[in-house]
Amino acid sequence: MSELALLQDELFGDAANAISDIKFYPGETQEWMIDEIAETIRKGIEDIRNGGGRDIDLSL
Repeated sequence: MSELALLQDELFGDAANAISDIKFYPGETQEWMIDEIAETIRKGIEDIRNGGGRDIDLSL
């Protein structure tokens, strides 16, 4: 299974995720393949699930 397919399953496969639409801008140079971008996003999601990252204040 490709990294893109794994990311799609991660984001949209489980109804509990409640993600209905998301867009990624690959940039203007397109020096990375879509699977490389998807792998990086999946690693970020995994890092957050394992306690990495920080809270962002979304209040106005």
